[in-house]
Amino acid sequence: MFWKASGAAWMMWPQASARAAPRACAPNYRRPHWTVGRDGDLLGRVRLGLLTVERAVSFFGQTLADRPDAGWRPLVKGQMRNLQALTVNADFPGARLSLTSDATLGMINLSQNVTVRTVSVVAALFLPPILIASAMA
Repeated sequence: MFWKASGAAWMMWPQASARAAPRACAPNYRRPHWTVGRDGDLLGRVRLGLLTVERAVSFFGQTLADRPDAGWRPLVKGQMRNLQALTVNADFPGARLSLTSDATLGMINLSQNVTVRTVSVVAALFLPPILIASAMA
């Protein structure tokens, strides 16, 4: 560590060692996966709200069948079509969220495969000495 003047203040900066090799840092997929889950939850709530409003409007439309006033029927039919269109449009973000979630889980799988491969190589390297030591004992 060494001190370096930065503007009006002195700040401590880590000093790069000549022997220090660059560390391979595993990527963190927790935040993107959490974000996808949060967005999926929000989309689920929106779809539930659309379904609830659609049921209420449908019930209101069925009660209009008993009334002689026909002025509300075209409005209710129009609202039902709008709600059905919004429900269909909610499928697109759902498909995108599913694709994003699958891609994130695939990247996690690849990262785990690299780790397992490394452990397997290390285990294969140390297996013969262990077998020889166990046979000698």
